[in-house]
Amino acid sequence: MYVRKWFTVYFPVIVIFIFVLQGCSSSSTASTKPASLSAEEVIQQYINGWADNDPASVAALFSDYGLYKDPTYPQGIRGEELEEYITYVWKRYQGQTFKTDNLKKIDDAHYTFDWWIENDNGSRSITGYDTVEIIDSKIVLLQGAF
Repeated sequence: MYVRKWFTVYFPVIVIFIFVLQGCSSSSTASTKPASLSAEEVIQQYINGWADNDPASVAALFSDYGLYKDPTYPQGIRGEELEEYITYVWKRYQGQTFKTDNLKKIDDAHYTFDWWIENDNGSRSITGYDTVEIIDSKIVLLQGAF
């Protein structure tokens, strides 16, 4: 009799309690999952990384197979090599400021923008533009020209 009461009263309560806990766990996991960034947000983070001289944050915006190209590295560079390059650029232009303008959307995955590095007097040391391809919130190709 005690076993029958346990199965008819307590077992259903325990099963419901487990389902409720699983539902709460699933919903909290979903809410803590990072949201995908828009292409514009990825580009803004890229610009901020350059402006803040933060090579690691710039490199982190690239996909695993993402490639950075410019006239200095026409074959392209990735990861740690990209971080070293950004560090080199900022040593060369130490004390100057990275600025951008004219972000243009070509299509959902492709954008272009102008950039320059200027000194305290407002004179531009170097000017250029970048064309960016972004897929799944990651840069897959950035082609720079200056």
